[in-house]
Amino acid sequence: MDVKSKIIAKLQQLRHTALGQIHLGIIEDKVVQGAVIQPWARLNFVISGQKNLLLPLYNGCKKITLKTGDGQFSPPYSWELQDWRGEFELLCIVPRSNYLRISYYSQTATNPGTPEYSFFHTGHEYSEAIDHVSNALATLAVNPDNAVTQNLARAMIKLALAECRCPANEKIPQPMLLFRRISCWVENSFQDNIDRETAAQMFGISSGYVSQLFTRYGKRGFNSCLTECRMRFARRLLRESHLPVYQIAAQCGYGNYVHFVRKFRELHHVSPGIYRVAANSTEVERRYGIQPEHNH
Repeated sequence: MDVKSKIIAKLQQLRHTALGQIHLGIIEDKVVQGAVIQPWARLNFVISGQKNLLLPLYNGCKKITLKTGDGQFSPPYSWELQDWRGEFELLCIVPRSNYLRISYYSQTATNPGTPEYSFFHTGHEYSEAIDHVSNALATLAVNPDNAVTQNLARAMIKLALAECRCPANEKIPQPMLLFRRISCWVENSFQDNIDRETAAQMFGISSGYVSQLFTRYGKRGFNSCLTECRMRFARRLLRESHLPVYQIAAQCGYGNYVHFVRKFRELHHVSPGIYRVAANSTEVERRYGIQPEHNH
């Protein structure tokens, strides 16, 4: 069974599973050490077994246990700390910038902490209804009604299943499809310690071919693409959080804080600290020539 068929089968299984508690996360600046901040909303479901995790909720609760049929929604730029111990199956629905990503994890007691992992990208822009459902879940997070969140969760499952069943465009050249797959992987993995060689190993090609694909279809090199993903995330965190710069550097995939500051200054001509001030100061924007960014 290929990955797409496997993901569709798991979505169908989830669709016929009785949903339980749907936990709604919130955005909180006090990030637990080791937690991950994602720039996208995500809706996770336990298909079987039981899974523990930490995340901030509207009532201040941090540690929760998801059982079969339970779900967890986290809005963009909220943190979560997954616990991969135990036995469970987890399905994650993540609306990205212009495609839908569905990830599947299977954890067994015989291989603790290293779950089987596979994912599928739809490769096309998804229905606006998915954004509407995601925005509704984010709005409900302040005072959730589980009956309402269950209905929204069911709607997301059905929409995701419909998106995955859309036929692929067979006219797209294989090299372009490979480039899109690698680009999607970079967008999802930029917080890790990755480089062109890592991408080559991941997709079973040479590092030189990775460069050719990005030059031909991305109109820029692999490193430029990776840096842009990291800097876009850094700018968002600087504007919308109170995290110290060294934590932002780590969240963006930079193990070396000094290197992050140098790269940020090189690309933006100001330090991260000044950029943060400029985000809400028209005077500093005028002085340093920084253009304000708008969220979409």
